[in-house]
Amino acid sequence: MNLKPFCSIFIALLALLFICGCSKPQYTNVLLVTVDGLRADMPGCYGGPAATPALDGLARESFRFDKLSTPTPLTLPAHASLLTGLNPPENGLRIDVFGGLPPTIATMTESFAAVGFQTAAFLSSPRLAPIHGLDRGFAVYHAPVPGAEHAILFQAPLALTPDGSSPPAAPVPPSFPEHTDLAVATRFRSWFTARKPEAPWFAWVQFSGTTLPRLDGSGMPIDAADTNAYLKAVTAVDAAIGSVLDALNASPDAAKTVVLVTASSGEALGENGEYGHGILLRAPTRRIPGLLRLPNRRGTGTRISYSASLVQAAPTLLDLAGVPPSQTQAANWSARRQVIMPTPISIPGQPGKTFQPSRIDSLAPFLLGYVAGTDTAVYSETEHPFSLFRWRALAAYQAGNWVYIDNDPPEIYDLSDDPLEQKNLAETMPDSVLRLSIRFERLRDTMASRTPVDTSASNAVWQTLSTWGQTGRPSRKRQADRARPHIGLSTQDYKASRPAADADLAAAAARLHPLVAATNQAERVRERINDCINRSPQTSRFLLWRATLNSADTNLLPSVIADLSRAAECDPDDDAIVAWLGRSCLSAGDWIHALEHLRRARKINPTNATALELLPRVLQGVANATAQAEDTAVALQLVEELLTFQPTLDNRMWRVRILLALNRSTQAKQELRNILYAKPDYYAAKDLLEKIR
Repeated sequence: MNLKPFCSIFIALLALLFICGCSKPQYTNVLLVTVDGLRADMPGCYGGPAATPALDGLARESFRFDKLSTPTPLTLPAHASLLTGLNPPENGLRIDVFGGLPPTIATMTESFAAVGFQTAAFLSSPRLAPIHGLDRGFAVYHAPVPGAEHAILFQAPLALTPDGSSPPAAPVPPSFPEHTDLAVATRFRSWFTARKPEAPWFAWVQFSGTTLPRLDGSGMPIDAADTNAYLKAVTAVDAAIGSVLDALNASPDAAKTVVLVTASSGEALGENGEYGHGILLRAPTRRIPGLLRLPNRRGTGTRISYSASLVQAAPTLLDLAGVPPSQTQAANWSARRQVIMPTPISIPGQPGKTFQPSRIDSLAPFLLGYVAGTDTAVYSETEHPFSLFRWRALAAYQAGNWVYIDNDPPEIYDLSDDPLEQKNLAETMPDSVLRLSIRFERLRDTMASRTPVDTSASNAVWQTLSTWGQTGRPSRKRQADRARPHIGLSTQDYKASRPAADADLAAAAARLHPLVAATNQAERVRERINDCINRSPQTSRFLLWRATLNSADTNLLPSVIADLSRAAECDPDDDAIVAWLGRSCLSAGDWIHALEHLRRARKINPTNATALELLPRVLQGVANATAQAEDTAVALQLVEELLTFQPTLDNRMWRVRILLALNRSTQAKQELRNILYAKPDYYAAKDLLEKIR
């Protein structure tokens, strides 16, 4: 029997199966556009007063999110959440400037790159410098890199703006001419023209023209309260967005590209005393716009009234693009205790066909018409008040129209009646406070708390900010470490022990901070600091400012010590304050209290430079005084502690002499033998050992 025809047919079938099995997946391109400080109630497509023709045109072709919230109104951590699909506690980045993304956390860019996407980012904000790790997966990452001279831009941007008729408290630092909004849009257009047309792509374009300090046409800063200036800034950003969209729309890729335009935060224009964003968590800064256009224009002009979070962007965009999350990103998401693993969803009208979302809170099934929409329980936070002033950090929970803000006192708002969150209903709805607070605590307690990579050694901006008193440590301990913060002190009392965030006071402090070092204005600055202290006596930062001002006059050293003592009581975990108090006590000749405070600073932070520098000197001085007072037992303890810093032969011999004074000759002899073992020709030890034998 001739088997050749059958073999030929079998081989042909195998080849056909191979070709079918190896066909490339049909991916969809993704364009992500984000804006810092873009309020949801300002663009024309949201009924706002700003002229935004580009956004209005996009809205007519897109889904429009009406209750989209940022996980934090801070540029770096908000974008980290957007790219990772994780809330700030889960991805480790919680404030601007500080830290880098942990190596175990993946971004959606890495998922796109893993399947062959061309990836590029064109950014205007110095808060998104590559040092923070958001460049992972990008083949092109073009972002400004700030230096120490830009620190004031991060610490107190309000100080760079005029206050009515008063000039700015500090000059605007050098700009980044290659990273203006228009320059960023131009750079994207150049990349888009030169891309490989046959390969799918993911591009991220980011604009910052709406944030403080806003500049006029001549480059001069504008008053932060000038609403008209903000509207002009929104229009200018809209023009840059239009330039990006025009390039896409003129290309065949427009028909196969998902477009998402959103913001990392809103912008306060004086509501509740806040300017800019980051101090409070009210609607002006927490609520953000969101326009999402699908390739087939499905959902054109549809308004989404369900609550949603920017954290849902990563799984949604990956699902819409047909890209599976990378192994690491999938592991990150499966480890989220509050998220149930998704199951396949039957596609209506297509029996036997299913859609597998990457995460249960992905919005892709809803946007594609496979399931009905529903409200998402949304978490938001801001660590900025704590980082700047050690005030109470804020966190919020939103479900539908109801918003709960974990504050003291707590806040509850009904968005259906109060969209700007001006009327706190907590006093009249105690049952709702309890119910929402329980849901909030459950949601927050399910989140992992990760530590960011410490980039301080190579981060010039953070090095400056840390000397100004800003902290990168979180306001809240891990769940395992906070079961009982202090014996006899309930969790609620402990949380309330920090001063409440005060946006109006924060604005005054921002304009005051650059003047603290201006010695020619000492009296004027002291009056303003005293006013801040009177308004918030428990804010350690203000006490430290007054101590800094008074430290220039040695006659005011007692006042400096008094302020530092109060500051240490307000913020007992700050080793820098305690160490400064120890140094000041030493300058005043108070060796005993200097030793107490330096020891405490070293206990809080074993690497505290001031404690490590001064403790040997203080220990030696106090040990001498104690020995002269014939309190030899205490002197021995002090000398033994001194030896942990300076194990010199002189100090070891000092210990021997004290041991002899205490009639502990056996220990003294052994120590002398140890000394001679290390240095046989040390005659002082030899002679003393001969005498006591």
